[in-house]
Amino acid sequence: MIPNIENINVNSFERYIEPLVGAGKTLLSFNPSISCFLNEPEADSYKFFKNIDNPDLVKELELISNNWHLLKAFCNISVGEIYMVYSDFCNGIISADDINFMIRAILMVNMEDDSYHSLIGKNFAVSFDMLSNSWVQCIENTIIKLKSDGVLSAEKPDNEFKNKIEVSLKKGLFKHLVNLINLQNTGLIECLEDNKRLATLYFLKCCSKEKQLIFDKESNLKIQFDSNNNCSNNFTNCYKMFFNGNISKLNIRSIENMSIAEFIKSINPTRNDVVVINTLNRQLSDKRNSISKLILMELFQNYISNYVIVTGDSSFANEITKTEGFSSQESESYYIIKNF
Repeated sequence: MIPNIENINVNSFERYIEPLVGAGKTLLSFNPSISCFLNEPEADSYKFFKNIDNPDLVKELELISNNWHLLKAFCNISVGEIYMVYSDFCNGIISADDINFMIRAILMVNMEDDSYHSLIGKNFAVSFDMLSNSWVQCIENTIIKLKSDGVLSAEKPDNEFKNKIEVSLKKGLFKHLVNLINLQNTGLIECLEDNKRLATLYFLKCCSKEKQLIFDKESNLKIQFDSNNNCSNNFTNCYKMFFNGNISKLNIRSIENMSIAEFIKSINPTRNDVVVINTLNRQLSDKRNSISKLILMELFQNYISNYVIVTGDSSFANEITKTEGFSSQESESYYIIKNF
């Protein structure tokens, strides 16, 4: 989950307090046995955790997980024909306009295989047209970029080409699910019942660059796909922990839907508690569903407790470690900071 964090023992304290639970990655990494007091300012993520024991929600998570992994097999049966399109495009046999029609035809033919019907079934997508449009656009963009990046040199697809097409399929599915959420938010169509919507939003959060749900003024979801393999692992690992019942074994005393400042004030952490805050991939701002540097510094001053901070911001890490008692450990692309 989060490398090196498991070396920190949080079970020697009375309460585990996490004011920004997010996708639950930090919580599941620690897997605390002590009483847990959690908070999630974002409303849909809060609903997800409140309903995590619901078997219908778990089924929806399982369906998304199965389809996510199914894309690799679908890529394997499609990549040879897609490579021929790429080759013809590089050699000037077809134009950029032709790519769209040819990729669409390849996907439609291969989707006739019963093994892949769950990708477009009524339980997962509104229609094949919506999903295929997202796929075609992503694959077309990849092919055009590959040509601009270099000259075709192989007669058959290598692993790099396969990986790029698989990422394109995953990105297309991601964009399709964002479109479904936004379509439902218009109120003109009911395409996702509650548990499916919560599971979909959780998946999108895990696989987005932002690692949080960001909506514009019109309630449209505005997040981008994270093509890094870690995003897939993030969702898969968290899903496995949920599916294996790990979350139900935790001693979760409460989960709240408050601003971070409100939650901390209500929970009143002491020297006997540990407060865990993961700011990775989150903008350090004053928004309700985020956390500002000012809030953190005030938190340290007003509540004498034990803290674990995970951040990818080096200047922020340096600023915190200037506070008496705090030390920092650099791990890969982030910092683990604590004062005990």
